[in-house]
Amino acid sequence: MAALAAAFVPPLLPPPPPLLPGWPGGTGGGVVPPPPPAHFINLTNGVEALPALVPAIVPLDAVRYTRLQSSTCEAGDLAGLLLHADAGLLMHAALGGAVYVYDLGSRNAARGVPRSLWYGLPFVAFAANYFCGRDGSAAATKDDDGMAGVPPVWVRGLNVARPWRDACARLDRRAKKRMRYYRPFAHAMGSPPVRLYGVYGRATRMDGQKGACAEPSPLAYERLSAATWLLVVCFAFGRDPSPRKINLGVGAYRDDDGAPYVLPSVREAEARVTARALNMEYLPVAGHAGFLSKAMDLAYGEGAVPEGLASVQTLSGTGACRLAGDLLARFAGGDKAADGADGRPLVLLPNPSWANHAAIFRDAGCAVGTYTYYEPSTKSLNLEGMLRDLRDAPRGATVLLHACAHNPTGVDPDAEAWGEISAAVADAGLHPLFDMAYQGFTSGDPAVDAAAVRRFVADGHAVVLAQSFSKNFGLYGHRVGALSVMTGDAAAAAAVSSQLCILGRPSYSNPPLHGVRLVDEVLGDAALAAQWREEVAGMATRIAGMRTALVAALADAGSTADWRHVTDQNGMFCYSGMSADTVARLAAEWSVYLTSNGRISMAGVTSKNVGYLAEAMHAVTKDGQ
Repeated sequence: MAALAAAFVPPLLPPPPPLLPGWPGGTGGGVVPPPPPAHFINLTNGVEALPALVPAIVPLDAVRYTRLQSSTCEAGDLAGLLLHADAGLLMHAALGGAVYVYDLGSRNAARGVPRSLWYGLPFVAFAANYFCGRDGSAAATKDDDGMAGVPPVWVRGLNVARPWRDACARLDRRAKKRMRYYRPFAHAMGSPPVRLYGVYGRATRMDGQKGACAEPSPLAYERLSAATWLLVVCFAFGRDPSPRKINLGVGAYRDDDGAPYVLPSVREAEARVTARALNMEYLPVAGHAGFLSKAMDLAYGEGAVPEGLASVQTLSGTGACRLAGDLLARFAGGDKAADGADGRPLVLLPNPSWANHAAIFRDAGCAVGTYTYYEPSTKSLNLEGMLRDLRDAPRGATVLLHACAHNPTGVDPDAEAWGEISAAVADAGLHPLFDMAYQGFTSGDPAVDAAAVRRFVADGHAVVLAQSFSKNFGLYGHRVGALSVMTGDAAAAAAVSSQLCILGRPSYSNPPLHGVRLVDEVLGDAALAAQWREEVAGMATRIAGMRTALVAALADAGSTADWRHVTDQNGMFCYSGMSADTVARLAAEWSVYLTSNGRISMAGVTSKNVGYLAEAMHAVTKDGQ
């Protein structure tokens, strides 16, 4: 792989074409916001070479990756190129990001570049510039006939622009419509034109069909990562001048004025802790003992914490999941029946799941698979498919379950379904790992929202539980969490706790102090704890109320679509069912921003913007998109 990477010699950022007026460093001296992370297009017949190629250009965590068919490029199917390009690529283009193209196939000898690069792909960059209104002159293109000065496209520093005016004119209505959705982004961002850079090897055949890349790729950058998309959403939202803009992408609670909310009980706890003038010494690696005791009571029930429970403080729920993955990777491997194809312990995630779950467990050294969960046609739980996949899973595998307020769908099993899931997990010999990031956000009652975890404990499962206090205490920046592992007896619990500390020590050394003191203070005072429970119920009630208000406002706006799933779903998020293109229209035409999978953060919906949101959603969905 190292040798293959050495065959590619592109610099970290290829030499750019001359700067246009208004670009940083250009004659106009203008300043524009930084582009989103580099976007890569793969035109090979396989993905085997990507692990070798991509690190040679840019770190993997900065990569946005799209796969297009080289045959579509070579055939000059321009409409096909636009229709096959996903919304993430087009959004990236509209925001002015650099586009790198890989093609390891045979090259045109006269031009020295792969055929598909020369014959078709430049059109992607050209069309993005054209339809986004970038003409390279002082005035932006005002209509589809204004072609003067549209910037050329570049392949390894060579201008390979073609006369695309006629090609654009031949585009069908659907292809033109897609690109027009992104035009407002170019004007709002003031960003530079798309630049296309080609990257290819010295060999004439390296497309995976001739065995040139013997090591298969474990990666599949087929979609914009959730983290990168959220950065794009926040970037575009921040630059949008519309006074009616709405950000529905960020997963944090907002009050009815759209402002961050600090719980009054937490403010009171902070005042008390500050008044004591406590020291700022390190916590033990295992964390704050008082906090851990109260966190276990909150999860399993006061007086019902299982015997032989190992627990440690973590960096919120993300850190808890990662530590669980580290534990599995170190001690759960070697069982061929339960391992992935490469011998790593297998963790099964619901499809879909929180976008960070797969990366957390892969980076910890686990293999990741999925099981059926959400049914798009009904926008509800596919219980039959879920039970089937769990029963067919390799015995000994770990199955991750969302305890409540499933992210991103908001679809939760009811009590009867949880009983069936528990039985299926037991029958299949699976190990349940619960992620409880939203305790209290479904029903408003933390005890009710912990029912699934407590049901599994009562059914005899050895539960592993990741807890987060970011949402229900509003401690997003303090990274307060816990990981607990049921072991069965005190000796085993001590051993597991020791191993968790060994794993945590080289990762973060000691967990943070201030946030856990606040949780310990709130839950340790009966009056303050009661106040906190009321505040949690208030947050859940406001979100549920916005669900009802949105459905009513959609009806008032004239929508005849079935929006019952909005109120059927639970917690902070609503899986709207809107496509990526529809989401792009919401942003471009209505200044409403959400993630490309159609997930709406209901905490961002307020009594002041719900009517406008409903009007926007109806406008972009009334024709069935």
